[in-house]
Amino acid sequence: MKEKLAESESRLSELDALVSKLYEDWVAGRIDEANFTRMMEKAQGEQEALQKKADMMRERFDGAAKEQEDNSKWLSLIRQYTDIKELDWEMLHLLIKEIVVHEDISEGRRNTTAEIHFNFMKQGSQLTVKS
Repeated sequence: MKEKLAESESRLSELDALVSKLYEDWVAGRIDEANFTRMMEKAQGEQEALQKKADMMRERFDGAAKEQEDNSKWLSLIRQYTDIKELDWEMLHLLIKEIVVHEDISEGRRNTTAEIHFNFMKQGSQLTVKS
């Protein structure tokens, strides 16, 4: 994907140069206004599409880098607590973002579900415990 981003950025640079050259040709009278307008619209359309594509790729890279950083932080924390016997407040706050408890009473039974959301894990990474 890095190669595709580099290709898109390279093509964007080429298109910038093409647009400048196209303008120079129009000002110098080497092409008429109709051709200038047609070629400019085509170049600008390609630029817009490539820019959107490049922006999306950069967002993916940034997201992947953030996820990798968060995973590294998580592993670093977990390694400190590999042989824990008891969960204390400090460990709880370092490792767990929030605990959400749901209760449902149906057919005379109480069903309890707890969701544990961990720090430094991507959204949706959770443990669900039912009783």
